[in-house]
Amino acid sequence: MSIAQTLSISNASSEVTRKVAPGKENYDVFLKLLLEQMKNQDPTNPQDPAESLSQLAQLSQLEQLGSIDEAIGAMSQQIGAMSIMSLLGREVGLGDGPWTEVVGVETSESKFVGRLADGRQFLLNDLSRVR
Repeated sequence: MSIAQTLSISNASSEVTRKVAPGKENYDVFLKLLLEQMKNQDPTNPQDPAESLSQLAQLSQLEQLGSIDEAIGAMSQQIGAMSIMSLLGREVGLGDGPWTEVVGVETSESKFVGRLADGRQFLLNDLSRVR
């Protein structure tokens, strides 16, 4: 296999890894790339099997990291929801504004937001004080 072919396959592999979400699709793409690589290799100088196993291990690690990222995102959202719910019935201040009672919790764009008695919404980052 020439250096240009190796670089082309390597670059394609990197590009596919960045674009495809974790899941079965990664394995399909990896197997297609592996088969293409095997088709184009020099029969007198075949690829080292350890290199293929190394690539497979890297793909597995990437998918595990994707799963961990999704789990952390879900946990973060749950913690945010519980934090805002814990403010129900309490008064909060946004910036230098007046104290206002938290009367509800809503979902907006996949985020939990608090609803104030005066109708405004807030995120936890907006709070400057709580009583």
